[in-house]
Amino acid sequence: MANNFFDLVKSSFFNPLANGDVRANYDLLMLINNKMSLDNLQVGKEEIVDWIIEYVDNCPTILFDEETDSVENDIRAWAYDKVRYYVKCGWLIEDFEGIKVTYQLDENGIKILSAMENAVKDDTKSLEFSGYVYSIYANLCSSFNYDHATATIEQVYESGKQLNSMLRGLNVNIKKFLTKLISENKAIPREILETIFFDYQKKVVLKAFNNFRGKDNPAKYKIYIENRIDELLDEVNLERMINNYITIKCDNNNSEENRAFADEFFTVRLNYIKDQFEDIEDYIEMLDKRNTKYITTAQSRLNFLLNEETDIEGRIIECLKGIDNISDDEFYDDAYFDIFVGSNIDENSLYKPITRKNKVKADPVVDEYLDDPEEIERLANNLFKDNEYSVYAINEYVMLKLGDNNQIHAKDIKVNEFKDILFLFLIQLYSANLSVDYKVIQLEENYKSLGYKMKDYIIERKVD
Repeated sequence: MANNFFDLVKSSFFNPLANGDVRANYDLLMLINNKMSLDNLQVGKEEIVDWIIEYVDNCPTILFDEETDSVENDIRAWAYDKVRYYVKCGWLIEDFEGIKVTYQLDENGIKILSAMENAVKDDTKSLEFSGYVYSIYANLCSSFNYDHATATIEQVYESGKQLNSMLRGLNVNIKKFLTKLISENKAIPREILETIFFDYQKKVVLKAFNNFRGKDNPAKYKIYIENRIDELLDEVNLERMINNYITIKCDNNNSEENRAFADEFFTVRLNYIKDQFEDIEDYIEMLDKRNTKYITTAQSRLNFLLNEETDIEGRIIECLKGIDNISDDEFYDDAYFDIFVGSNIDENSLYKPITRKNKVKADPVVDEYLDDPEEIERLANNLFKDNEYSVYAINEYVMLKLGDNNQIHAKDIKVNEFKDILFLFLIQLYSANLSVDYKVIQLEENYKSLGYKMKDYIIERKVD
């Protein structure tokens, strides 16, 4: 089993896309991939060579050979060298049918080319984010079937990861536009307008700030998705999904290990989706701030260029040259820039006297104070005693519940209202306090009380 991508391919796999004419290699590999179909899986060398020659005829290319670092003159010889080079790097796989040699594209190469093609498509078209949100909602809330739980959760998880990747890509897109706008010093108003109203609108605004923030805003589905996930992770429903996982993934091998894997499978994926929808509104708000920053910067650049019809830099240089040609006497006599001679300036001209501040009068310190240690101890002991949530109050509550028993389980304490839930929490919290008369032993068993899922624990009386 591969633990690293390079366990699947040769170490020279990416050489065609890293050395030499990488653009031509990408085009040729895409061409070969597109020419090979289900009806044309394995082709001969001559056929591939003809494809490469046709490409060169339609797209004039420098016939560069990566292995010899030289330029070829013979197109057919160069095409044969390319086929051999792609075989050597692992993109083309040779297969022998008797004496005939055929070729097919490596499966990992197909996946890489598909990912690269999708990246190009994503950059040139508007993608719909809201479809992923609705897909997650529909799979979990509208059409969930426990008989297909494993496949459904896999689909939901993939949609969540894809949505996350697209949002991250959108963030990078905004940064690219902003960086280019700030660093491009030679941009003219028309170029900025084209960027704002065509490229940016198409790649950013249409992608995220229309349907994704309007009618298909994730906030509309958030509460339903989160509630449904909580319901699915309930012990009974989780068991039903685990049983489906055992049937589908483990060939009905209902071992403890397989059930643990199944539990992790559903818990991790569903919590990933829940956390994603918990944070997605904050992420969209962050993207909105970046979008506002980009538009504001673009508007400022545009206003500057439209209001300045002359070359500002050139005018400044001409001014400095003119000043350089003026003598000192002429400069000060004519009072250029309203600058005047300051004959009385010396090292003390910027001196400012320190404002006198009145000293703060402090009350005299009482050196001796007659205190009653017993009174102080009594007041300290009673400081929080009247508070029903204090250590003392909780300790008395526990002793009352223990009665004549040495131990009691938390699940055995009757809960009538939320305040009792709070008491159960404080019992655990205060057990670390040395002044209480009990200790707590944590357990892994869960139980439900008043609609809350909690872990059970043992309350045990301390023995002196």
